[in-house]
Order: sequence, then structure tokens, then C-alpha cells
Amino acid sequence: MTTEDTIRHTSRIESTSDRDPAIPMTAAQRGIFYAQQLEPDVPLTIDAYIEFRGDTSGSDGAPVDIDPEILQRATTLTELETEASMLRLTPTDDAEPTLTIDRSRRLVLGTQDFSDAADPRAAALAWIDDHRSKSPDMFSDPLLDTHLLKIGPGHSIWYCRGHHIGYDGYAAMYLMLRVSSHYTAIVNDAPPPLADTATMAEIASMDVAYRASEKFLADREYWSQHLADLPESATLTRRSGPAAPLSTVRSAVLADDLVNRIRSLARAHRVRPASVITAAVAAYVARFTDRDEAVLSLPVAARDRDILRTSAGLISNVVPLRVVLDDDATVADLLASVNAEIKNAVRHQKFRHEDIVADILGAAGARRGFFGPLVNVMLFFQHIDFGPVHGELNVLSTGPIEDLSVNVYDSLDGGMSVDLEANPNIYSDDEIVTHHRRLVEFLEALVTATPETTVSHVSVLRECEAAELPQRTTGAHVELGERTLVDLLDEAAAAHPEAPVLVAAHPRDPAESSPLSHAEFARRTRSLAAALQDRGIGAESVVAVQLRRGLDQVLALHAVVRAGAAFVPVDPDEPADRLEHILAVAAPDLIIGEASLAELRANPDRRDPVTVAGPDNTAYLLFTSGSTGKPKGVAITHRAIVNRLGWMQARYPLNGSDRVLQKTPATFDVSVWEFFWPFVTGAALVVPSADGHRDPWYLRDVIDEHRITTVHFVPSMLTAFSAALSADADT
Repeated sequence: MTTEDTIRHTSRIESTSDRDPAIPMTAAQRGIFYAQQLEPDVPLTIDAYIEFRGDTSGSDGAPVDIDPEILQRATTLTELETEASMLRLTPTDDAEPTLTIDRSRRLVLGTQDFSDAADPRAAALAWIDDHRSKSPDMFSDPLLDTHLLKIGPGHSIWYCRGHHIGYDGYAAMYLMLRVSSHYTAIVNDAPPPLADTATMAEIASMDVAYRASEKFLADREYWSQHLADLPESATLTRRSGPAAPLSTVRSAVLADDLVNRIRSLARAHRVRPASVITAAVAAYVARFTDRDEAVLSLPVAARDRDILRTSAGLISNVVPLRVVLDDDATVADLLASVNAEIKNAVRHQKFRHEDIVADILGAAGARRGFFGPLVNVMLFFQHIDFGPVHGELNVLSTGPIEDLSVNVYDSLDGGMSVDLEANPNIYSDDEIVTHHRRLVEFLEALVTATPETTVSHVSVLRECEAAELPQRTTGAHVELGERTLVDLLDEAAAAHPEAPVLVAAHPRDPAESSPLSHAEFARRTRSLAAALQDRGIGAESVVAVQLRRGLDQVLALHAVVRAGAAFVPVDPDEPADRLEHILAVAAPDLIIGEASLAELRANPDRRDPVTVAGPDNTAYLLFTSGSTGKPKGVAITHRAIVNRLGWMQARYPLNGSDRVLQKTPATFDVSVWEFFWPFVTGAALVVPSADGHRDPWYLRDVIDEHRITTVHFVPSMLTAFSAALSADADT
């Protein structure tokens, strides 16, 4: 440290000024401030403690304990250096408060004695959990709260909680290290250790300069291009909910052999262990969610200057990490891809995640907090000594968890541990335990595999789960014979000839106002099927049905199946590039649109079609949504759909009194059972208007008017539908 730095450092500690000039709020602090206003009951804090077990004996033979008076002095010296705990927020008439350094605001070490409790340590930890579950008031409560908890002779816990508006994880670690350095210096009667520490005003000034710089514009351009087609956030749960005051944490210390394998693999591929672990998390998320891309949230220090690495304050950021996993990607490919992605993210790490969400993702980011599960690999001081007293560091939380976070503590002592920190509002305890165990085993399987191993061949299931899989996925064997979907339709039409089977909820044509019976529907579809066969359509032919929801769409789909061909449902309103891709891949022999359907109907008295399809012929071809890449076609045989319908009828039996709502668009797989299940059981299918599935109030009326008994909802639509019913009930 230079003489100038020493004078600057000393003058700050010895300053007699109570209140410095106002400090502009940084972009990071602004994000935390507004986040706290939105969720005032969720603590936006860093929580950690150091446990002292007094394994060194004093002159009287008793274990040496931490000295509260010296700890208070060391803490005071550290807060004068770093200033973050002296930040004061003052409300104003504007939306944002005023920030100042209030030097009269001194941190007072709280003390608690649990030594008389039945289980002193458990009582102390319970007190900590209760304390950190309560959100501090940024305007009136200390931004840094510290307490020394007495457990027993030579055994105590120093607990710290820092509000995110003043501290990030890096700053919290630095603060504890500085307090230990000052404590040790006081005990040893040595000069105080000096550090070149940035003031809060200097940190704010750096933030202002960055946001007015060319670097800011270059970073924005990078993220704009890199996130142009960012897919929807991935999650390992189907539930949604707000962040909880306390997250649930499951921890595991990795075996030495596994840690050595991680480090060895990292050296072999010239990457850091963090890249290996991040690659494993990305692959696990992608495989579990059945996507070819994983988007993770990557915490970054964003401390790009030496002085910031020896300072407190809120500087860290969270940036998106995109990891693409092709079907043939190897372990080596994955490591190279993740390493390159991390390097690019770090080059542009100062551009705030709040700016990415608001300015780049725009409407697409309206529901995003971060970008997906977090993966945070941290170099970790497992042991911090305070003079002769040995301390063990434990990080409780680095802030609220919206979904889940994989926290890896890479100890400077050589060990490594993995925590899974999850939001208990959306993950059950069993899910958290299972994902944690799976993730550790998946990491082990990935680093044990050869570099040439295809990642898709590394199982995401635990060994015990893989062993149980055949039993869990194979139920009672039912002999279905060699029947096709056409056989099921013919049997039902013969058994229920006069029963209604197809109903237009709101017919476009007066001719559609009366329900079609099984017999009449079968006659019409046979006629269309024969017309298709006259055009050369038969077994393994592919016919695209490009019709909007309505009776004609149902007739066309059935006619294609009766002709022995496979149907491909195509939405006429698809984006042009998606439609072009689907038709290019499917290469249909015929496309049925409104005009071609009219031509096929020209001879309504045509002969019955010839049965040409067998159980192993393709019945239909569906394309995936393409949310993580180009849509992929999946071919389904008659045997498969017959099996599915047989299972559904056994599990949820329909009869002639049932009415099924055709709610799902034909391009989604759930629609298939809607289109065929009623026709093979004697029930009836009710078809709403083309866009009716988007309107919960319209669906409510159709369900009521047509006495619908069976309907399928995805969770989000069910929520909207329930809200519509509740709103009406309230009025």
C-alpha cells in the first residue's frame, strides 16, 4: 500500500464527520431496493456464522473462547474501513431514498447465552433461523447485524446477517476475513492490517462511470444478440409460488475420490473445476426437462478492479448461461461449450441482470427474476482463525431463492461440498432430497465417463432408481391383440349406431346444428377415406390436415386413419418458418385444406375404403413445440394409440352418458385422445369454436350448456379457468 493509500485509510477510520454527502444509488442497489418493496416480508440478506469450538487450551487448561470485547473492537474497525454497515437510507418524496454514510451509526455486537438449554447448539441455531426469517427494515434496522451466541465452555457462534443493499456474498466473506485479521492483530498486539478499500461513494462513482461508458454499450449489444431467442426458463418442478423467507437446504460433502476426479477432468480439458460442475448441472437440467438447451443463472463477482476485491458493498451480478446440448454432444463437447460460455459471460458480467430482464427480454422477461436454476461455485475458506481460536465458517443463505440453487463450496483446504438450496413453496422436502442425491450421482457419472461418451447416455436417474425403473414403468400386462384404431372405431360404431358422437358447440353452418350419430359419422369418414385411397393414399402415406378446429377437422383426421395413412395436424395460423419446416420434414403426400376437402367430398356415395393399415403402421405424426430448437417429428403407431386408449378407458372409463370437450389444439399430443377416445367408447365429442380454448369464460359456458363431463387443462389454463369461476361467484 502506498503512503497516500495509508493516509487515506487512516483518515477514514479517524474521521469525526457524522454524515457524508449523499451517495447515488447504484444500479445493483436500486434493483435490491425495489425488489424489497415488492416482497417486504422476504429477507434480502446474506446469512452466515462462524463456530468456535475452543480446541486450544489457555493457561488454566480451559479451552480458549472468543473474546466479546475484542470481537466488538475488530468489528468496529472493519465497519469503519468498509462503510457498508453505516449506509443510511432516508425516505424522500421521490421514489428512491437518499443514501448517506452515517458515522454515528455504530455496530453493536449482540450477545445471547444458550449454555443452560437442554441442547445449547440446537437452541442457538433455532434462534438464528428465527432471526434470519424476519425481513429487516432498510430504513430503520441495521444493514449489518452481528451476534455472539454462547453455547458452552470454549464453544460459541458468531452470527452475521447483512442486507443485500450493502453486501453481496463476496463482501460478506471479505468482512468476516477482515474482522478475523483485526481480531488476530489485537490479540497479538500487532499494528492493524491495512487494506486498500473502496468507499461506498467510490463504488457508486465507478457504477455511474460504467453506465456512461462504451463498455456498457458493448455489453448491452452482446447480451442483446446472445439472448435474441432465449427459451422459457427451465424448472425442475411443476408448481409455482413466491420465494419463501427461508429456503430449504440439503448438503453433502463430496468424497475425496470424486473431488479428485473433478479436478483431474478439469486439468485434462484445461478448464476450471467450476466449469465441470456447471456442465453437470446444465446437462442434468436439460435432461430432466427434456430440452436440448439449459439456461442457468450464473452469479458473478463483477469486481473487475483490484480495489473492489478488497471492498464491501453490493457489486455482484447474475447473468444467464446458455448451454446447448445436441443429441450427439460428448462430455468433451459439453465441457468446451460451458467453459466458452462462462468466459463470454464473465467478459460482460457488469451488465446488470435487471437491465437484461427489463431492456433486452422486454415482455418475454416480464415474469423472470433470474434466468433458471442458479449454479454458484465458490472458493471457500472453511476455517477462519481469530487469533488462537479456530473458527469454522457456515454459509446459511446468500439471498432468497425463487426456484433452486446449486451451491458448490470449493474449499481452499482441498475439500468440496454441494448444497441444493430450494424454494419450499414450490419443492417438497422429498423432491429436494431426491434432486440433490440425483445431482451428486449424475456429477459422479459424468466425470467418470470417457470424454468421448455421449452426454445423452449418462443417466439422470440414481442407480437405485434405474434398477427399479422396469418395475415402476411396466404395469399389469394386457393383451390387446392385433387390433388397429380403425378396428376400435368400427366396433364402437356398430355397438352405438344411433348414439350422438360429434357435436358442434357453436356451428358455423346450419347443417352442423344437429349432432352426428356414430353411424352417420362412420359413413362420412369412410367416404372421405375412400376418396383419399382413390388418390393413392394408403399405408405409410402421410397426409397433412391443415384445418382449424371444427367438425371438418375431426372428420378429416378420422378419414386419414381409415385410409390407412398417418395424419399430421398443421395449424393454418402457424408462423411461416415453422410451417415450412414441418412440411419439409413431414413431406406429406397430400395436404387437406378447405378447398381440397370440398373436392374429396364431391362423391358422397363412394364405396367403403379398403383396410390397409396394421398395428405397426403409423397412425399419426406430431411435431414438438420447438421451444428449445427446431420442431422434431414423432411417429406413433396404431398399436401405441390403441394401448393408450385402452389404458385410459380402464383408468377413467367413459360411457354413453359422457361428453368430452375438444379443447386441446390438434398440434398437441393430448388432443389425440380427445379426437378418438369418445368414438371408441360410445361417448360424444363436443367441439367449441376455433379459438374458444383461449377464453375461460367461453369454456365455462360451453361446459355448462353441453353438460361436459371430461376436459383436459394444463395448470396455467386451469388457474385462469378457476379464477373466472371464482370471479363470477364473487359477483
